[in-house]
Amino acid sequence: MNILLSLHIYVLQQEYLIFNPNITPNRNICCHSLPILGKEWSPALTIFDILEKIYSLFTDPISDSACGHGNSEAARLYREDRESFNAIAKEWTKIYAC
Repeated sequence: MNILLSLHIYVLQQEYLIFNPNITPNRNICCHSLPILGKEWSPALTIFDILEKIYSLFTDPISDSACGHGNSEAARLYREDRESFNAIAKEWTKIYAC
């Protein structure tokens, strides 16, 4: 298993849930949301590059991800009702990450 895959599994398969359009129900990053984990992978990428891209998915989610495996309710709320999206994301953070 390469280091990128190991990092991917470790970072997202924790015991808490993440309310984000780009995170699948089984807590993986949708590869269409982060192509460097899939088709754009290159050995020249650094850990910093990868973590920076993952971080950007949390600060600026891609709500129209082509993978179809992300959180569709989070994507809908992110596009249509940002206030509700932010409230749910904040609540999930309190419940599952603290």
